[in-house]
Amino acid sequence: MEKKKTRIAVTSFNSAGYEKYGQRMIETYRQFWPDDIPLVVVSEDSIPVITDNRIFFHDYDKIVPEGVHFKNKFSSFSEANGTSYIFEESNGGSTVTKVYNYLFDAIRFSHKVFTLYGINRSYDCDEIIWLDGDTYTHTAIDDRFFELVSSGGGHMTYLGRDNMYSECGFLVFNRRNKINDIFFNQISSEYLNGEIFLLQEWHDSFIWDVMRVHYEKAEGIKHVSISGEGSTSLDPFDFSILNEYMHHMKGPERKEMDAHNK
Repeated sequence: MEKKKTRIAVTSFNSAGYEKYGQRMIETYRQFWPDDIPLVVVSEDSIPVITDNRIFFHDYDKIVPEGVHFKNKFSSFSEANGTSYIFEESNGGSTVTKVYNYLFDAIRFSHKVFTLYGINRSYDCDEIIWLDGDTYTHTAIDDRFFELVSSGGGHMTYLGRDNMYSECGFLVFNRRNKINDIFFNQISSEYLNGEIFLLQEWHDSFIWDVMRVHYEKAEGIKHVSISGEGSTSLDPFDFSILNEYMHHMKGPERKEMDAHNK
């Protein structure tokens, strides 16, 4: 008989996110996920998560001090926060316009990367499942679910999109794959030494894609997209097997709508 895989799920949100959607995420996790798969919550804020043998809480700065170091090292640079300034001159004088572009907000989107890096070295299991904090479960997670989101011996399961970066609201990492620790260590290093600022985009979805493609080409490592026909959509989650079990409140409009429809 094949040995049953050990798994943990991981999520993260700040105190405002906990109030808006995090509580629901945890409550539905307790209700619909198997008892033997704990949920690990990581946050920079002190939030009133009720912990037990299924729900664990970690302070971000303690589980992954490297993430705090990255923020302290680069957050004073406006560009690393996705902010740039446009100077325009005219006969009447000059104006300065502040512009924000999330594609370059390395500081904000570093949290997921470092959280997974810290959890990977702190927990021993076969698979790590990432769930965005604004996800809630509505149907019992069963064996069929895990069969359909498995990487089949590869390293990562993800939601691929055609002609743009992947959706990373749901990820599965096979910790028994030979590149797993190398993968996470390399990502951490490229953040800490500033190499990510040499890339075309600086957000986490782009980073996962760069690393995934690198190991596919260099090592022949298998990764699995579960987007299906949703690969042409901005929200492949809604077209994947995930939608049969969970809902992703992606974007502010969905969050507001779902908050009113609880």
